[in-house]
Amino acid sequence: MLKKSLKLKLVAGALGLIVIVSMAITIVVAVIVHRQNRAMVNVNLVTAMAIVRDDLKDRTVRTTTAIEQMMTANEVGGKVKFLIEFAEDELTISNGAYTALATALRNLLKSDGLLSLGVYGLDGAPIAFAERSGADRLHYGFRHQATYHLCETALSSTVSTDEWRQQDQWGGVHLASSFDARQPDGRAASFEALGDHLAIRVLMPVIAMDYDDNGDEFMKSFGVLEAYKILSPDMVTRLSKLTGMAVNLFLGSRFSIGSLPEYEALAEADLPEHSATHWDIETQDLRLSEAKVQGQTYYQAAIPIYGQTQYTGAAVVMQSDRIVTANDRRMLTVLGGVSLACVLLCAPLTIVFSGSIVRQISGVAARLKEIAEGDGDLSKRLEVRSQDEVGQLATWFNAFIGNIHTIIREVKDNSEQLSESSGELSEIAGEMARGAQQASDKATAAAGTGKGMRTSMQETAAAMSNSAGKVAFVAESAERLNGTFADISENTGNACTITRQAVDRAGEASRQVAELGAAAVDIGKVVDAITEISEQVNLLALNATIESARAGEAGKGFAVVAN
Repeated sequence: MLKKSLKLKLVAGALGLIVIVSMAITIVVAVIVHRQNRAMVNVNLVTAMAIVRDDLKDRTVRTTTAIEQMMTANEVGGKVKFLIEFAEDELTISNGAYTALATALRNLLKSDGLLSLGVYGLDGAPIAFAERSGADRLHYGFRHQATYHLCETALSSTVSTDEWRQQDQWGGVHLASSFDARQPDGRAASFEALGDHLAIRVLMPVIAMDYDDNGDEFMKSFGVLEAYKILSPDMVTRLSKLTGMAVNLFLGSRFSIGSLPEYEALAEADLPEHSATHWDIETQDLRLSEAKVQGQTYYQAAIPIYGQTQYTGAAVVMQSDRIVTANDRRMLTVLGGVSLACVLLCAPLTIVFSGSIVRQISGVAARLKEIAEGDGDLSKRLEVRSQDEVGQLATWFNAFIGNIHTIIREVKDNSEQLSESSGELSEIAGEMARGAQQASDKATAAAGTGKGMRTSMQETAAAMSNSAGKVAFVAESAERLNGTFADISENTGNACTITRQAVDRAGEASRQVAELGAAAVDIGKVVDAITEISEQVNLLALNATIESARAGEAGKGFAVVAN
């Protein structure tokens, strides 16, 4: 159960770590990918806005160039000079020039998709004009001596003089009845509001050759040509397809035309700083921001559009955040699949590696259990199968068991030596006890010789009795040591403690044996004294016997002393 539990923990921990790392990597990569997608959207917005800029700039250049070519091809400057010079004469003189000029304006209007064209004199009065009056209708004409000569026709029809009519008032749809602005020094193009539309306005001075009072030639302006070209929905549709994004044009802050009409108003905060002074669509900064349109988030880039004197509107390119969200979702799906694959691939490897680790640890545990619950065979060793941490554990455990084995063997040897020493001490103590007993017997015999000797013998007997007690104590201590040494042999786990006790008691026994030796020496001296006294007593007894024999009856007292 322990093995399975440890293996399960290792597998679960490894797989959990893989899952956590995979999730962390997924989150980090998702954030990075989202930022990259957002940055890529910004790059795409900037690119799309560059395309819109170029298209608007190109339209102004192409419109200006087409008008300039028309004026050159039709000698508009010369015709206008002629018409101004003969403005007070009969129409029959200038009718051809008027008709040719009006027809040229009409043809340019039809071919270049212009909304209106008008040629004005230096006094601001109209000379010739052409403008669209409907989806497929246009009217054009000229003004001679306050009378307007008009012709209305379909865009696809040809000019017929029968269609001309005269009227005193000109109800122009788009063109003003007079030009009140300052005459331009050169050609100029700008973006202006024209009704509900944003239009390109082109101003072109009408120049022709003239002569001064000295007859020298010089170029002189005789009027101005004003043209308007509507930025049509077709243009926005084409730009939207070209950029792959929604394109809207705003007139002021309100929607004009575009591919996202639901975006009805543009906030001022969505525009960069702008000014009419030296405004150029190519150098105008853009602003990247986000906008909510009917609950949908769009990333957008916006630039302001200026006319000659004031803010006119704005151009905006937009991309839905659904693309970024879809890219993020696809990336998360891919990362999730990769993470799942990593888990599935790593699971078997984790099981195999954890099994090998658990097997080695289980082997160590089994051997420890065998040593702990078995006979305590310290000669057994763990098998070292690797050089990793488990192998090092087995190696150092073997070294530890070897050291314990050596210590126990030394303790056993010391115990045997102590046991032998204690036996020898017991024998010495027995011999000393027997010698003491003999000395006691001799002392008792010597005590009978006299009162003084008796007293001495009693003291000697007491001393011998004390020595016998000490010898008995030594024997008892030796027996205790024998029991202690037996306990040491049986309880190897307490070897160190028992050994210390044995050493202490052996020291005590040594001290007592030393004391016993000293007492034995004293006893020997006493025995020698007793022997010497006995010899003197024998001499005294012999002298007494001799004297008793000499004295005869009177020497009976000496005989008693001799006995």
